[in-house]
Amino acid sequence: MDDAKIRYKLRRQLSLQNGRDRLIGRTAEESILINAYYGSLTMHGNTSASVVLISGESGMGKTKLAELLRNHVMDDDGFFIRGKFDQLTYGSANLPYTGIASAFGGYCSILEERGGNDWEKIANKLKDEFDADQGNLLVEAIPSLKKIVEVSNDQAIVASLTRNEEAPITEGRAHQLCFLLKKFIRVISSTGDPIVFLIDDMQWADVSSLDLLRTLINSAENPFVFVFTYRPVEKDHPFHRLIDFLNERALNLTNIRLQGLRQDVVYELVAHILDEHRLNRSLSDFLCRVANGNALFVRQQLISLFDNGLLNFDGNEWTWDIEKIEETGTLLEDIVGVVLDKIKRLPSLTQHTLMICSCIGSKVDLDILSLLVRTVYPTDSDDDAALARKAISECIIEGLLVETEGDKGVAFIHDSVQSAAYSLLPGDKRAAFHLKLGQLLQTNLSADSFQKHLFKVTSQLARGYELIPEDDRIATAKIFLRAGDDSQLVAAFPEAHFFYARGIAMLCNQDWMYNYRLSFDLYMKASEVAIITKAYKDVDKWIELVLLRTSSSPEDNIRAIHLKARTLAVREDFEGAVKLALKALSAVGVKIPTRNLAMHTMVGLARTRYLMKGKTSAKLLQRPDIVNKEVNAVLRLLGYLATITATGRPKLLPLITFRILYLNLKYGISPTMAPAIAWYGFIISLLGFPPSESTKFGDLALSIQESLECDETRAQVLFLCYGSIFPCTKNLSECIPSLYDGHKAGLHGGDLTHAMVCAYFHGYLAFHSGQQLSQQIISLENFSRAMSEYNSTTLLRANQGYQQAVVNFIGLSGQGRNRAMLKGDVFNIESACNRDNAFLNEHMATLQLVLACMLGQYELSWITSEELQRLDARLESFIFYIEAFFRGLTACSLYQSSKNQFFLKSGKTCLRTLKNGMKRSPATLSMYLSLLEAEIATLESKYKTAEKCFSMAIEQSASARVLHIAALAHDRFGRYYLLRENNDSGYEQLRKACDLYLEWGEI
Repeated sequence: MDDAKIRYKLRRQLSLQNGRDRLIGRTAEESILINAYYGSLTMHGNTSASVVLISGESGMGKTKLAELLRNHVMDDDGFFIRGKFDQLTYGSANLPYTGIASAFGGYCSILEERGGNDWEKIANKLKDEFDADQGNLLVEAIPSLKKIVEVSNDQAIVASLTRNEEAPITEGRAHQLCFLLKKFIRVISSTGDPIVFLIDDMQWADVSSLDLLRTLINSAENPFVFVFTYRPVEKDHPFHRLIDFLNERALNLTNIRLQGLRQDVVYELVAHILDEHRLNRSLSDFLCRVANGNALFVRQQLISLFDNGLLNFDGNEWTWDIEKIEETGTLLEDIVGVVLDKIKRLPSLTQHTLMICSCIGSKVDLDILSLLVRTVYPTDSDDDAALARKAISECIIEGLLVETEGDKGVAFIHDSVQSAAYSLLPGDKRAAFHLKLGQLLQTNLSADSFQKHLFKVTSQLARGYELIPEDDRIATAKIFLRAGDDSQLVAAFPEAHFFYARGIAMLCNQDWMYNYRLSFDLYMKASEVAIITKAYKDVDKWIELVLLRTSSSPEDNIRAIHLKARTLAVREDFEGAVKLALKALSAVGVKIPTRNLAMHTMVGLARTRYLMKGKTSAKLLQRPDIVNKEVNAVLRLLGYLATITATGRPKLLPLITFRILYLNLKYGISPTMAPAIAWYGFIISLLGFPPSESTKFGDLALSIQESLECDETRAQVLFLCYGSIFPCTKNLSECIPSLYDGHKAGLHGGDLTHAMVCAYFHGYLAFHSGQQLSQQIISLENFSRAMSEYNSTTLLRANQGYQQAVVNFIGLSGQGRNRAMLKGDVFNIESACNRDNAFLNEHMATLQLVLACMLGQYELSWITSEELQRLDARLESFIFYIEAFFRGLTACSLYQSSKNQFFLKSGKTCLRTLKNGMKRSPATLSMYLSLLEAEIATLESKYKTAEKCFSMAIEQSASARVLHIAALAHDRFGRYYLLRENNDSGYEQLRKACDLYLEWGEI
């Protein structure tokens, strides 16, 4: 056998693409991996996807082990798909979701190859789930999905993904993308075909990709197996957050840790590589010692020994002199050193090619390489592609690169090769070399190719940005702005933050005069994404400069102040945000009074009622769209102010709503119109106007919303109408389905805030409408998961309060626990509430009151009702009257046992409150009023009135199917009869109460 054949034989053993090669010494780990895969096949389809974590140092064989599943999956007609993250883009500029996108590309390719029924089945399911506009966002984030997801034409894609420059960047895009990917992953995992989703080098994954993977894991169902390979990482590494999430969720998780091979296994490996059945152990023992059992290191060392003449083949057997090997000291201490030594022996062109490839990434397209090889390595050749192929051919022959699918590029066989090639470039020259590559691409790529390779260009420029010459500053800043825009459109906010920050670094003070719009856009967009990434120091620094530089531009200044108000609000400085916004509005002539609010509210109401008189949906929709940018900026700020004052300073809400309506009616119509009309309907109901009038405006808001087709406001309008207005005039159960629609609409449209508000009010109304507890517990758990996933902290705590109440009523709160206390494994009222959160305090205290009163713990319920009385700025909403009813019922019960007139007076006060509430909510409150009237009449010995009112309460609650109030009415009526010594009637009522309690679900 000649040297060339021998060297080829050794190089073949190094190739990670050689799936048929034996994996030696990993029998136990292989068994664990295969058992995890087949375990996923036997699990119920509704169970969570399985996850396998394979960790170990570089060269331990993590990928080779994971690849063993490929044949098993293919034999089961499944999909084995693989992606990889790149080490040189970790923590810096990167094309978002690269590892995930490459894996999905593999899925689409396999599906395309199979065609026929498989393709048709998936394509039809996806067509049913996604319209073309939704497909646009998926394809923009993960382009390979274009093969199977329906999209609009190219112009429509651009239009749908182009952000309104005046509208603020929000996390909505991320939530919309997550929502769509959840549906996508559920579709492909619902076919029953096994899917193994292998992602290599998770230690290099960007934060956006890790967040997206968490969404995919949450959504996929068996048989779906995620396999993640990674090197050991520090506890503060972003990937560790995903590991912690997997451990907390107690998913079907398998951990495999690869250690160095034992001495006997290294002997077997060397014997296999050299094809020697009776190998002298001196060589393998030596390699085991210097390589610490690292299989890849062993292979590379053998190649190095052969290249240095220390390992020879005489035609029959291998020979070596172990003493000479040890004496020469040619064995390097790590894999990268071995590979680097090998690369330095190659021709200059080959070395330069590898160096260029290492700067671009783990994979390089041939068109990029063709351009760069000629320009970086001067030659007389005119054929760029031929020169590039000549350059890479030696790399492929040497086993350092492999051609990618379709021969359109090359990839490193292992990240140690990429690291070694990159180390050819001295550290002090790297920035200049990256800049040179970026400038070459920027200058020579066509427009279409430039867009295709935008992130490759910007990543090179970003690494050399400090060396960019003065003449290129503005052009480079525009490229960074473009890359930031593309990143934030697909919700890759950390990457967008990086690119915008690099763009800002290109600017100087004079650019606010000569390149004002570029400067404003970069600073504003950078600040907006920095809020989302919680880089508050950057936000404070940038936004203050913007405020200073926009003082002469009212429109831009309002937008900057809106952004600063958002910054304060996300840090829970709501008072500061409100004051800032009010001051800014006053500066442009939109003054919102903060004193004598009652008087101003009445004046504003009279004016608004006059303006809204006779306004129908048809008339309002005939109005032109508002095109004045300053007015639109003011309206957006007012709309934001309405949201944050609703819970913090509710007495300002009417004045803000009146002003939004006034500006819309003065200048035309905008997306803020529908929510403002809905707020107006809610406000006039609070002010005591007939329910029919508030309902009229609720219907008008829904009609305007439907006609404007504004996804961003749909969840808010549905919440206001079905969570606040219609519960006064409709049965609560009729409102619940629309709130669920609002939850889905918010996720779809990216309005996370109101999606979670709709979810909470869905649970809140389900509870108070008497929905069976077994149904409630399921929906409440699902909503809690969603709120946790989207970090909706306040609403999560409130939703968990209802979860805990349901658990207590069902009797699952645990032995020895007081069921009447809103406290348990899910929620603890003593630690969850705080004095600064009025919404949470009111809702949870009212829930505690209901729980204690329903379970007969009247002292606890009275203490709780007293705490509620001390709360400030309470709106007379539905929950206000629920509290009045149960406080009154508690007072009546305490009077019966104590005969203290104070409790009787308190009960009568609550009765008057309910009677006032009946003016605005007769359909909902009638059963509560009748039952409390019956209790008061009993205490006053008005027995005929009491019996009549008990009967009315029973009839009204039964008609509305409010099970727990119907049960309570029978319960109290039974106790009334027993008090009157009518035992037969009393026990009959108690039996009916017991049946209804059981139907509701209480034990």
